[in-house]
Amino acid sequence: MIKKDNFEIISIIWGEEFTNFFLNVLIPNYLSENNIPISSKLYKIKSRIYTSEDQEKKIRNHTNFKRLSSYIETEIVTKIDDEILKSKNKWSVKGYCQSHAIKEGIKNKSILLLFNPDSLISDGFIKKCCDLSQSYKVVEILEFARSDKEKISKILLENFYDKKSNSITLSNKKLVEIGIENQLDYVKYLSLSNSSKKFTKWPSILYWQYAKRNVIAKSFHLHPISMDLSGLNKKNIDDCQFWTDDGGLIEYLGFNNKDIYVVTSSDELVAIELSMKNTIPKDLILPVKNKNIYVAKWANLYCLPCHIKNFLKYTFHFNSKEKVNKIMELILFSKLCVLKLLLNLISLRKKSSLFSHWIFRKVVKKVIYYKR
Repeated sequence: MIKKDNFEIISIIWGEEFTNFFLNVLIPNYLSENNIPISSKLYKIKSRIYTSEDQEKKIRNHTNFKRLSSYIETEIVTKIDDEILKSKNKWSVKGYCQSHAIKEGIKNKSILLLFNPDSLISDGFIKKCCDLSQSYKVVEILEFARSDKEKISKILLENFYDKKSNSITLSNKKLVEIGIENQLDYVKYLSLSNSSKKFTKWPSILYWQYAKRNVIAKSFHLHPISMDLSGLNKKNIDDCQFWTDDGGLIEYLGFNNKDIYVVTSSDELVAIELSMKNTIPKDLILPVKNKNIYVAKWANLYCLPCHIKNFLKYTFHFNSKEKVNKIMELILFSKLCVLKLLLNLISLRKKSSLFSHWIFRKVVKKVIYYKR
């Protein structure tokens, strides 16, 4: 069989914590049957790992890395040196390595799979990304954010790790269930629907939980999980280190809307982002009188037009096996919240208040009619 395309899985890891998590949890996660094992038979896949020199030997000597290398070509790039780590924050480090990966991807005419160093994927995730890349230049997802890294790592290694195949296998629905059941307390401050007077300082993603293990979300920032660079002819790639993957990178590289596919249901693709409890800054939570107005002011200050479009256009569903009722009512409520945001943005940008009231009346009328 002639394998299609050149895929490069990009992993950016540094420090003991990320390295240990990558070796002990993420690689077995990637080695579930319908990820690397089956994908490597259908596609030409390479793993490029960005790390620091002091972690390279540990990675190369680890059993799980050797197992990964038995399936696909692996490369370790020691681009994260002490000088970079001291002078830049983690987003800048990520951007620095990412710009190198993009330059290499353009040169090799590759499709990059941009995997976060603290995110778990479901079984079949890698194959699905490769399959979608046959039709779209860019595939974007919203990762379910802020689940407890320590607790989930323990759960996976105790209950889902198969020693014989050296893999951790999770279905889409099971991964969502585990992520929601073990979300950090911080997540409750990402909601517009609860009665708490406290709210997140950085509302890039907002959740509405409509059952114990089911969530819908709206987000300004999306994660490009797959990016086809085979036809890209972009100069000044070094500049892209200033654009994080969810901060305008796709637009900077010149991809058009028609090139992009956004996955909105966890039944198709799902990843969950993990965080340690002690990594959530206390000043990230603050008292807010009007959450809708706060979100609008924040978006007006920090969001590009592409981010506003993401928030207005897409609703994301994270589904477990749990049966749910009244989901349409919640979706309508989330749309009303979006409408309030839009009206507040119009007001902030000094547009006609009469126009704003006209929109509000029209939409509310339709919503009331729909609910009947």
